Amino acid sequence: MSEPGTKTPTFVRFSTFIGSKGSKDTAIDVRGFATKFYTQEGNYDNLALSFGVFIIKDAMKFADLTHAIKPNPKTAVPQAASAHDTFWDFVANNQESAHMVMWLMSKRGRPRSWRMMEGWPINTFRLNQCRGQIHVCTLRVEACTGRTRIADGRSQCLRWC
Repeated sequence: MSEPGTKTPTFVRFSTFIGSKGSKDTAIDVRGFATKFYTQEGNYDNLALSFGVFIIKDAMKFADLTHAIKPNPKTAVPQAASAHDTFWDFVANNQESAHMVMWLMSKRGRPRSWRMMEGWPINTFRLNQCRGQIHVCTLRVEACTGRTRIADGRSQCLRWC
């Protein structure tokens, strides 16, 4: 993996964060992807989100966030755009989430395609060199096609077609 020109097989899986079964791809949502690198030294996994900020700073709040975003427990209606009150209650009570909500509600919340989405790293890798030097790195992905978003009018058409 450290030799220039080495070809490394990879597998990438794309997903949405909030959308459950039956939700639309055009909904405002955090998107992400997982990349698996199959190297001679072993397999490496890298996770990335479409935003450079995350909604919480405290890992203990992740379960609360997940429960706030789940579909309505009585109707099981998918809430891909977090339209129900539990999400907004969570945001109101956790002020650190305001930054990501601003990103989510901007044009970044609805990329035109997976190819036009940035990838902000979740994982950090520790790289050890043979001389004993240690480097910490993350893998950030930038789209070669640019960051193009679906216009609001177009997303409505795609949603109901």
